[in-house]
Amino acid sequence: MRHDLIEYWDIFVLSLFQGNSTYNLMNVYSDDDNTVILYLRDHIDELPLFQYMSSDFNVHSKVWDSNVTHHRWAAITLLEIAADLNLEWTQPSNPGPTFISHNEDLCPSVIDLMFHQISDSARSRTN
Repeated sequence: MRHDLIEYWDIFVLSLFQGNSTYNLMNVYSDDDNTVILYLRDHIDELPLFQYMSSDFNVHSKVWDSNVTHHRWAAITLLEIAADLNLEWTQPSNPGPTFISHNEDLCPSVIDLMFHQISDSARSRTN
């Protein structure tokens, strides 16, 4: 666990080491007020690069959920943060809702997301 990289209650950073290489992985929970997204935006210049970022972002967007018709500021900001960290959204191989509420008034939605290093994506396309 790397509290020296990010000290924030809803962000968990794990670093893996292999030889001289360090692989940083980030798991987050962002509440309905998008506090983690705002925190990452405000501290982006202090962060190392990550190979992976995922979890519950609580962000709706037509980019990752075909049932959503909008792409609001939080989704745009999240994608900008990912790009600044050299990450891109990972389209799941089994698309569909990641949140299904017990409250029947709430529609199923996609709010759990995963981002991976851009170079990994480019490498997989050429193989």
